[in-house]
Amino acid sequence: MFICTLRSTGIKLGVWMFVSFSVLLLLLWFLPSDDAIDASADTNITYSDVSDEQSRLDFIKSLGWNVVEGSCEVKKVTIPSNFDKIYTQYNDIQKKQGLDLSKYKRKSVMKYTYEVENLEKWQGKVYLTMLIYNDRIIGGDISSALENGFVCGFDGNF
Repeated sequence: MFICTLRSTGIKLGVWMFVSFSVLLLLLWFLPSDDAIDASADTNITYSDVSDEQSRLDFIKSLGWNVVEGSCEVKKVTIPSNFDKIYTQYNDIQKKQGLDLSKYKRKSVMKYTYEVENLEKWQGKVYLTMLIYNDRIIGGDISSALENGFVCGFDGNF
């Protein structure tokens, strides 16, 4: 059995505690918050406070999209704990718009899907999907319902 003891005077202990506390404060100071990550992606888009239908429609309108009235489909989904290739690619789309689904693994979220009516570049039905957790948009896309369709971020660039 090996026992190690450290002996320190009050001054040495105080200095070590001060240095440790200072390093901890510096680390916390330089870690980015969720708001800082969102703001760096696009300062014009606010992903929070979408607690009701009107606020979700206002968000969609702020992106320049019009949706078919009454086309909202609501579903509860769970973000998987392990991302396969498809989910990793989908999360890459989210990261480009300042979001990251990996923070929400194993969480149940609400999925709101609306039919978009003003995307002239594409034939067939196009949908806007939002993933919402605690009244905050954590992910979403614009996608085509066709087999050879597309999936892209809220900006519609595919």
